[in-house]
This record gives sequence, C-alpha cells and structure tokens, in this order.
Amino acid sequence: MKMILPAKEDMLPFLDFTEKKFGKWLLRGITAYIEENYVWEFNPVAIFIGQDDLLCLDLKNIYEALPSKKSQIFFHMAVVKLIGSEKVSSQPVIDELYLLAKNIGIKLTSNHLRKVSPDLIERFEK
Repeated sequence: MKMILPAKEDMLPFLDFTEKKFGKWLLRGITAYIEENYVWEFNPVAIFIGQDDLLCLDLKNIYEALPSKKSQIFFHMAVVKLIGSEKVSSQPVIDELYLLAKNIGIKLTSNHLRKVSPDLIERFEK
C-alpha cells in the first residue's frame, strides 16, 4: 500500500500552534490511540495516522510536513516537555513519545530517559 503523506495545505492549521498546543494535541492523540485505537484526536491530520506500521513514524511524517521551522521547533519542544513531565504517567504514552523523539532526532537527557521502559533503553541507547 502506498502511503499518503500530508500536503502543504493539510498542515496550515498548525501555523498557529504553540509548544503548549502541540503538547496537548500530542498527549490527547497518543493517549486515545494507545488506549482506544482512536485516531481522531489527531485532527486535522487524523487521516494520515495508520499509514505506517508504527504511530511514531506517522507522527514523524507529520512533523516533517509541518508548515514552518518554527512549528517544528514547537513540536520538538513539546515532545521533550511531555517526556519530562510528571503529569504524563502512562508508560505506553511515555514510550511512544520516546520512540517519536528518537525518530525526529531529539537527544534526551538521563533525566528524561529514567521514565522510559528499560527494554527500550537497552535497544536504542547502547
């Protein structure tokens, strides 16, 4: 199956997203996807979720298609903040954020890594 990637016009709603707004969007979307296999919390780009075998790769495609470098920076900052947040306690959500971080080139500190599942650390941090 050929993947359908977001077009420039699909990404325009993200122009006004701040770090905080990306954080809320990512947390709601990843949580709904993991807990209920529900993609619509990823609106306006929900139709692009499920194109790849892994959620983190779908989100990487969305990240790469963001309409500006500023949007990518806010997205990047939101991922780092969510991983480090004490408010995010679901291990599957933390692990998905970690995989997303790895796929978009984020280098995490040991403080962030302490929350990630040991088997993921063993596979990716050696």
